[in-house]
Amino acid sequence: MSKLQNAYLYSRVSNVDAAKHGEGLRRQQEKAKDWLKNYPNYKLSDKVFVDAGKSGYHGANLDPQAGLGSFLEACERGIVLPGSLLCVELVDRLGRLPPRQAKNLFNKILDYGISVAIVKWNLIVDAFSNNDDLSSDLLLTVGFHLAYMESKQKSERIRATHAIRRQVALSGGKKRTAVAPAWLRLSDDRSTFTVIKSRAELIQKIYQLKLGGKGANIIAREFNEQGIPTFSGKPKWSKTTINTYLRTTAVLGHFQAHTVTMVNGKRVYTKSGDVNTDYYPEIIDESIFYQVQSTFKNNNAGRFGNFQNLFRGMTKCDLCGSTMSWTRSPSSTGIPNFYLRCTNVYLKKLCSKPSVKYEAFEDRFIDALLNGEIFKDSFESELSEKSKQAKADLHILQQQKSNIQEAITLASPEAITELVPLLDQLHLQINATKQFLFESQQQINNSPIQEINSLLRTFDTKNQTQREQLNLLLKRTIATIKPSRDSFTIDFKNSEKSSKINMIQC
Repeated sequence: MSKLQNAYLYSRVSNVDAAKHGEGLRRQQEKAKDWLKNYPNYKLSDKVFVDAGKSGYHGANLDPQAGLGSFLEACERGIVLPGSLLCVELVDRLGRLPPRQAKNLFNKILDYGISVAIVKWNLIVDAFSNNDDLSSDLLLTVGFHLAYMESKQKSERIRATHAIRRQVALSGGKKRTAVAPAWLRLSDDRSTFTVIKSRAELIQKIYQLKLGGKGANIIAREFNEQGIPTFSGKPKWSKTTINTYLRTTAVLGHFQAHTVTMVNGKRVYTKSGDVNTDYYPEIIDESIFYQVQSTFKNNNAGRFGNFQNLFRGMTKCDLCGSTMSWTRSPSSTGIPNFYLRCTNVYLKKLCSKPSVKYEAFEDRFIDALLNGEIFKDSFESELSEKSKQAKADLHILQQQKSNIQEAITLASPEAITELVPLLDQLHLQINATKQFLFESQQQINNSPIQEINSLLRTFDTKNQTQREQLNLLLKRTIATIKPSRDSFTIDFKNSEKSSKINMIQC
């Protein structure tokens, strides 16, 4: 009598609620047990591999701590022996990865010497069979494809629904989520936020204490000494929490929506749309908020007590590459003159670079920002053009995919064997194009250019807070600025292109 081989059950549901109730998992397991009764050469192992609430679309079930991931680990370590059988309800239980990745995963299991039983199809794919079963291979390929497309379309529908709900919420309708700043509570009909008076008053006290000269450390210590409970239930107030409340624009009523996508199994948050400035109730007056922000700024201010050099950390000499620093020089009128000077000129006398009048340079730079000269050759502008072409390419690829899918439904088995590789290739091209578009959009969304343009609408050159804010935004996209008396050159981050601006506007 031949030795019985072990059969292992694997079941998965991605829905968290379904995972809690366990009905889907029990159904899959019971069907597999009933099916195994027809195969007495296998004995059911006590070890069952389960993924409850794990996404197969994003491959979360492949994590070493997950059910399928731990099964693969057991195969790798020889705990699950070659000749064993893995039972699944359908191929989509293994995952809903792109077809080629799904096929690679399936082949990986077979390479361990593990046969795979697909219960609903009454099919065993034998790991040791040398026969290439065309019908089984086609069935698996179509199954992988349909599983992936179903999840992909569902994901797109969910994303579109969230976008609609977000727009409704921003327009004053039902809010998408009950999550709100700690001093607010969402009304029962989810249409408005109400202020928790005691918490709002405590936030206002934090701002008053900060304006009175107390830092976040001192405020946190005083609150802890007074036994004031935190909003989160944590035992103590911290400097980080106090600073978060002092810096968040939610106290002004602002809200920035984000979209969440999975990249390499990790959540990536991307800004979505413009900031809504009237989403939450305002609990701190705008003038008080910016007075507090200026106290942070002044802690890092220059030697003259304010932010004189708008281009701090960016200006370089185009002759020697050294830093060009902001300096002041006395004049006969008593009103000082301001310049950008190469440090190798006035410290080491090693450069002949002429100094540049600062005020004229700043005025021209801001004019160039306002009229769009600065960023016309930037990385973001270049990326935007490439994205337009990629979208056009994607439309063509998707049309080609639809044509091949339609042809497969009408083709003979021989023709299908020729069409499936073409479909796989198109999937790779489509996925690569979508990945490029996603990454491009992410970079564009994270670009400071929109924030710069928004700041410029109300920019006051005498406002020290706005000056430092603009400086920080510029440094996110500009690597260096090389000023001279007749022009200045801008080198952008992430781009080989430079932009040259004449001092005299044409």
